[in-house]
Amino acid sequence: MYMASAHVVARLAGVPYTDFVQSRIIAPLGMNATTYSPSGAEKTGKLTQTWTRGVRRIPYWFPDEVAALFAGPGGAISNAEDMVW
Repeated sequence: MYMASAHVVARLAGVPYTDFVQSRIIAPLGMNATTYSPSGAEKTGKLTQTWTRGVRRIPYWFPDEVAALFAGPGGAISNAEDMVW
């Protein structure tokens, strides 16, 4: 359902869903650390990994190539500073 909604928005807007959300929601709200790109988030130096109880690192689970597939159902990568104002 969510992916279908993102597809509808992209079709009606004529731009990819991630670009639409970036230009219409994220940028106007000044959410500078929010992105749909895992590599973009990693470049900020603020992306954290998940760790097991045994101190084993679990890598970030999706690459840029599939980020658009997760965008509709909540694939935004953000931080607490951007989410609270």
